Amino acid sequence: ALDPERAAATARRLGIDPLAPFVALAPGAAGGAAKRWPAASFARLAALLAARGYRLCVLGGAADEARGAAVRAAAPERTVDLCGRTTLDEALEALACCRAAVCNDSGLLHLAAAAGTPVAGIYGATSPAVAPPLAARAAVLAADAACRPCGRRTCPYGHYACLREVAPETVAAAVAGLAEDAA
Repeated sequence: ALDPERAAATARRLGIDPLAPFVALAPGAAGGAAKRWPAASFARLAALLAARGYRLCVLGGAADEARGAAVRAAAPERTVDLCGRTTLDEALEALACCRAAVCNDSGLLHLAAAAGTPVAGIYGATSPAVAPPLAARAAVLAADAACRPCGRRTCPYGHYACLREVAPETVAAAVAGLAEDAA
């Protein structure tokens, strides 16, 4: 079980105020481009959430640093970019101090759920029926693209409609509902 005091201390050390309304954004996914919502969509989401008063924490591995930088650029004064700068334990503790998390179908989605953080999971080529977020409070976001879920690492048609058609405004509304419930 997570130690709340240790989690709060880790979050503060990483630049996350556990008492502030932080939302974690995890723009990466190791399973291929067909599992990653576009960086531009995450950046638009960051701007929308910042305008609603949220602070943002971007999490991911070293391979996600460019996506993290794109998110940070959308709301630089409200974003802590931790891509490539945390251990798995630190990421878990940071997630535990956030009001909500937005993740692709990735390891961080399931880590956020394990931390007890409300999760908005974005599914492209994969199905939430196979690997749902096992969180007490979760929103599953997926487009009605006729070709999904295909389970491929890259889009066989090249359009990635399954991800592009998930609107940042829809995700922001889901996050607001999850974060308000967590407050």
